[in-house]
Amino acid sequence: MPGSPMVGMASLITAWSLGVGTVLGLVGAEAFFVFVMTRLQIQPEERMLLSEFGVLYEQYYAKVHRGL
Repeated sequence: MPGSPMVGMASLITAWSLGVGTVLGLVGAEAFFVFVMTRLQIQPEERMLLSEFGVLYEQYYAKVHRGL
């Protein structure tokens, strides 16, 4: 099973920041990326899944970590 795209992108940002040698970029870029992905991708998707599948999605969400 392939890894989470969010983990892959966060790893790419980490590698880029280390490659250019900036710790501030590492912390700032990672925090910004997680914030944007959560607000613009994950939360709207979760709302859509909840409206589409209701209780089934709630049961699934209770068992599975958000990052998967």
